[in-house]
Amino acid sequence: MTYITQKQIANLKRASGTGAKKRGLFANGLAETVIELDSILSKITVEKRMDVINAAMPAALSIYKSLIPMSKKDHKVSAFAKGGVKSGSKKEYKYTVKPGNLKRSIKSLSELLTKYKWKTGAIGPHYKVQPDGSFLNSDEKYDGFYAHMIYGSAKAWRTKIVMKAKNMSASIVYPKMIAEAKEVVKMYPKKFWE
Repeated sequence: MTYITQKQIANLKRASGTGAKKRGLFANGLAETVIELDSILSKITVEKRMDVINAAMPAALSIYKSLIPMSKKDHKVSAFAKGGVKSGSKKEYKYTVKPGNLKRSIKSLSELLTKYKWKTGAIGPHYKVQPDGSFLNSDEKYDGFYAHMIYGSAKAWRTKIVMKAKNMSASIVYPKMIAEAKEVVKMYPKKFWE
């Protein structure tokens, strides 16, 4: 298999000016095809790949959440556990954690990553610090700060939840992404393959 490098594509673009049409690659349209394909692929990979990823996000989220263990009772998180004990003689609590909090904290993190200029899909526990004394009991009130503690470490969480979710979702997620990618490609000119 032969690959065309970005440097070679840049050379083709430079050579596509006046008089270049008479030379080999331009005479039969191959150079124009390579340049056009490069343009389409760069748009798909940079501008449209989130559409492709997001097409499969609901299914991936559902599978990921299905693996999250859920407690049957409320838990209290002390202020000490979250960075220090408040003044006073009685024990102060940072949160009251209702069953299902960790499952509710599992979100698409893609939007959060855009502030770091990352254009990628990601799912995981969202660390969303709430005010002291909060009840973590709804889709708005959650904090996934303790996800890595469930199995003892971040590595164990990755093995038992993240990798398992990835493997379980592959047969559903990839076909959805492929179908969306085909739709994205239809938006671009097809003259070089028609």
